[in-house]
Amino acid sequence: MDEVFFKSALPAQGALVLDDTSLALPAEPTQRSSTELGSDKRSSRVYQQVQLTLARKARKSMSNGNISYGHREAYGSRSPISTDNHAKCHNSVRLCVCVQFSLHLIILMCSHIVLMCVRSILSHVVFFFFCLFFFFLNLWTTSSHRKSENKPEEMTLEKAVNLLTQDNEDTLIFATTHIQNLCLNSTDAKKMVFDLHGIEKLVQLLCSDSEEVQCVAAGALRNVVCQSGKNKMEVKKNDGLAVILGTLKSSHDVETRRQLTGLLWNLSSHDLLKEGLIKEGLPILTQSVLVPCSGLSEGENPKDELLADADVFHFTTGCLRNLSSAGPDGRKAMRECKNLIDSLVYYIRGTIADHKTDDKSTENCVCILHNLSYQFEAEIPKKYTQDRSQSQQNLAPKPKTVGCFAHRTHYPVPSQVLERQSSLLEDKANPCGIEWLWSPITLRMYLSLIACSVRQYTQEAAIGALQNITAGNGAMSEAIAFTLVQQEKNLQHIKYILQEGEGDVKRTALSLIKNLSRYNELQPEIVNQVLPDVVGMLPNDDTGTDLPAEVTASLCHILINLSQANSQNVKAIVKERALLKIINISNKDNGCGPSRAGQAACILLHTIWKHTDLHKDFKKLGYRKTDFINARTNKAVKSR
Repeated sequence: MDEVFFKSALPAQGALVLDDTSLALPAEPTQRSSTELGSDKRSSRVYQQVQLTLARKARKSMSNGNISYGHREAYGSRSPISTDNHAKCHNSVRLCVCVQFSLHLIILMCSHIVLMCVRSILSHVVFFFFCLFFFFLNLWTTSSHRKSENKPEEMTLEKAVNLLTQDNEDTLIFATTHIQNLCLNSTDAKKMVFDLHGIEKLVQLLCSDSEEVQCVAAGALRNVVCQSGKNKMEVKKNDGLAVILGTLKSSHDVETRRQLTGLLWNLSSHDLLKEGLIKEGLPILTQSVLVPCSGLSEGENPKDELLADADVFHFTTGCLRNLSSAGPDGRKAMRECKNLIDSLVYYIRGTIADHKTDDKSTENCVCILHNLSYQFEAEIPKKYTQDRSQSQQNLAPKPKTVGCFAHRTHYPVPSQVLERQSSLLEDKANPCGIEWLWSPITLRMYLSLIACSVRQYTQEAAIGALQNITAGNGAMSEAIAFTLVQQEKNLQHIKYILQEGEGDVKRTALSLIKNLSRYNELQPEIVNQVLPDVVGMLPNDDTGTDLPAEVTASLCHILINLSQANSQNVKAIVKERALLKIINISNKDNGCGPSRAGQAACILLHTIWKHTDLHKDFKKLGYRKTDFINARTNKAVKSR
């Protein structure tokens, strides 16, 4: 399997560590008390100056009252000022001056008081907000310090790996999460973890008593090994497979099980790990995941039902999908694993009943069954094929003595042949284990997937499984072919795939039709239902860009099977205007002789010409013998 099936753990959100230099420190506060003190001094100086001015003027006023003016002529007055009148005037002036300066002093003092009150209020408001700012600043820095006091100020991959040997659980979780995040998309980070012997430390953390540590360690390993064969082998070297499977078996935490099964999925893509995973992991994966998640044991063990999780099942079936391609020994072990096939079939039938055939896990399950059905007739235990061969012999009609008139001798009719073949596929109500691979229940399940699912890989796997179980030459494959065509009436579903399916799905469907067309008794159904679509897919020559050469060759082989024993089939092929296409395909080569498709077309033309009763019809259509029999067709037949 390709790496396309790999899953990586999403990065966990790491803490943001800020050092002291990240904080913008506030400016130092100004001394507001000195400002207030300066204002008081200025007010005192003003007050003193006013007092001095008043005193000076008072002294001046007193000295003026003791001076004698003499006789002086006043402006506009002819008579001199008398002494008594002068004294009265002097007292009035002094009183006015005192009143004037008193008013000035009162106004000045009031202004000063108002100014001081305003300044005091403003200073107190500013001071309050300034203190509030410093209070919250101190609270924030203290909180940040408490959050980061147990974590490294600066974390690097090397430091994180070194911290994996610590005993503090928070430190282990932080370091492991850091590794997981760095290795998500970085090949260099994965290589550095290998060089620092981090894989060995991560494997050891899977044995931790803390489920949270187990979970993050599995997630980190999941990313470290993704698309890195070297790291996957390092896990095996440190006995990681046994540790992972043991932790999965004992863990009851859903998130931990998700990470562990995702890790196993990534590991299963490495060919050198498949054998070990099959040997050690099949029983654990089946009993710990498949059985509870598929619902096979529903109601039997309520505790197991608590372990059911869609993601865990999806990852596990992805792992088994890879393992099912390991080879004959791997397929044999998986077929014989108790409850493995049963769980897969049970789950698929459940999704069909719930109309959820496009589920990703359903695709994985069908692909596993597809792989397990490969060469199944040659690889399944002999007792199954021997039992059915014996059953076929017992149910075969006894031959009758041929009389003088050979044309009146009794021969089996198609319905009798159907009875003989269908009896080999016993419709058991409760198949078990490997018996599901050829059960009529499973055949109907595949047909339902072909009809209902829109996922390309699900359709391709379902048709591929039918192709595999009809590909053999024994009694089992023959019985399955008859059951499909004449009992299950599946050709309508195949016809739809030929008309609407994707390229790879069509290719697989043609291979299935090729297997079915080998049996003469099934050919009338094939001709009636799918022959027009088969001929319609033929390109005008073997260089057609619509279909690969191997698909064109498959189309020709289907027509060869249909043409070998029945002239009516050949007439139907000619009626569909296939001859010109076949001749054009046979005339093309790849420079070194006819291509695979060209060779198949040459054999088909040679086969068609064998029906001598149709030669006149060919001539009426304008074809000559050399169109069918020539050096190219003869060479192709000899090299067959």
